[in-house]
Amino acid sequence: MIIYDVILLDLAMPEFSGLDVFNKLKEDNLLKSNNVMLYTASSTQNSEINEMMEGGAKYILKKPSSIDELLDVVTRFTIKKDEIQ
Repeated sequence: MIIYDVILLDLAMPEFSGLDVFNKLKEDNLLKSNNVMLYTASSTQNSEINEMMEGGAKYILKKPSSIDELLDVVTRFTIKKDEIQ
């Protein structure tokens, strides 16, 4: 199994919804060992976001956001992983 520092999951994707991908990760038991970060427009349904946060997502970043905000969150996940090892 491959473990990633961060899986950045955009909820508005062309072929699958972010919820579909999230549920597949959950089904394959990949949420416990990977940090899933949601990237979403502010218009995304709260029920969908709540379902994913309760299911194991670690962070939500709302669009629009700056590259600095994105890098800050990704860096936090990477630093935490380095501290554990």
